[in-house]
Amino acid sequence: MEQREKLLEEREKLKTEYTKRHKTWMDAFNKRNDLLPKFHDAPFGVKMAELTPTTESLVEYDKADKEEREASAKARETLARILEINAILKQ
Repeated sequence: MEQREKLLEEREKLKTEYTKRHKTWMDAFNKRNDLLPKFHDAPFGVKMAELTPTTESLVEYDKADKEEREASAKARETLARILEINAILKQ
């Protein structure tokens, strides 16, 4: 019974942590996507990208992509632990 209470307490802490990590992940995801080429309307209704990648913009994109992947991994690890606790509690 005591272990169950500890698991419930840990799960609640992890839920709060997951919420924070998920927000961090989504912020990193949006930051990375903001660095993608922007599209604009061209003649005949065709969407065209403004492609002017520079070394600096590519480095910035790679950095943002790495941050997004790391944030994603942390969020998934936290969620996996929550699911493990749920499985233990259902037994």
